[in-house]
Amino acid sequence: MAARERMPGEGKIVVVDDELIVRETLARLVHVLTGYDVECYSDAQPFLDQLPATHVVAILTDLQMPTRGEELIRRVRAHDRQIPIIAVSGFATDEVTDRLLEMGADRVIRKPTRIDELEEVLSQFRLLH
Repeated sequence: MAARERMPGEGKIVVVDDELIVRETLARLVHVLTGYDVECYSDAQPFLDQLPATHVVAILTDLQMPTRGEELIRRVRAHDRQIPIIAVSGFATDEVTDRLLEMGADRVIRKPTRIDELEEVLSQFRLLH
């Protein structure tokens, strides 16, 4: 799925992960690679509560949180089919990956996340500098 054409710096990228170190590290990497502002959440629910009023260009979400990543994917897809959703999980078996893609995730990457893989995924959605 190709992302809509956007100018770098327009909107923001959202990172949702309940592990502070993962969330902060991923946010820093995404910002350095893309130049976009990055907004972080430790759980999906606070992000979902304000989703309609937010201009989001991409979402990176963990799966294992109080409000699960699958719920985030389902609700974002009901709101906007165009926002790239990248699921990030330490438990991304082939079966889990297939299920997430069927639900509406655009890509699934495994933890620990490799910088080259993250860069390739962000490039796929034309989000790099």
